[in-house]
Amino acid sequence: MLLGALNYALSLGFVFTFLLGGMFHAALLQAYRQLRAVQLAAGDEPETFAGDVARFAPVVTNTDKATPLHCLLTAGGATQTLRVEPGSAALARLALPAAARGRLPLGRITLASSYPLGLWRAWSYIHFPLAAWVYPQPEAAPPPLPMQGAGAGEGHTLAAGSEEFSGLRRYEAGDTPRQIAWKALARGAGLHSKEFAGSARGHCLLDWQHLPAALDTEARLSRLTAWVLAAEHAQIDYALNIPGLAAPLARGPAQRALCLRALAAFPADHA
Repeated sequence: MLLGALNYALSLGFVFTFLLGGMFHAALLQAYRQLRAVQLAAGDEPETFAGDVARFAPVVTNTDKATPLHCLLTAGGATQTLRVEPGSAALARLALPAAARGRLPLGRITLASSYPLGLWRAWSYIHFPLAAWVYPQPEAAPPPLPMQGAGAGEGHTLAAGSEEFSGLRRYEAGDTPRQIAWKALARGAGLHSKEFAGSARGHCLLDWQHLPAALDTEARLSRLTAWVLAAEHAQIDYALNIPGLAAPLARGPAQRALCLRALAAFPADHA
């Protein structure tokens, strides 16, 4: 284009040539500036079950006070396009398939931008020591919980208490309408559920050695996972005994995480 403009002395040819050249170099500068003010945080370790997806959520912060950020995050085949306003942050959603139980590392994140014209691509690699917990897939129709104590022999996962009222707790998904403290809700105290401490509740022992010998390792892990979830849903204390771990009687988020992570990390070659 420049040679043509020189040969034919075209003024508009010179204007067009230098306009395109200026845009070409300005796009290079803007693409670099897009990543100059970016901060990336790892976010929390997600948890999921085998056969599902692990949803990582790194936090992208644009520290530039004037220029919006347009970027693309890629990790393990998952991509997310983001537009982050000046001086704000946004969550990226990177969903990786979790085919097998255990630990699923996020791997290398590629942060790139081709803003504003797509002529240049600026990128950077980020490595986070971040991995998702992939729990065994729960058994679809497990047997009743192995109840012990006063609840033994009832053969089903008990409701969240039916004896003495012990107090209120924050509402959790899955609580029945009968458990909701409607009076407290009417007083404006928020949504809470009634908790009972009845002697008929009992507890359950989830023991590797008590499972049928016909079940292989993965089938045992699948059943124990389903029982842990069922006991947590019914608010029943439970203990877990597997080779390498003897979790005492308890319930709650800490007990759930301890048991499920032990099942996820269980050796695949265990005899």
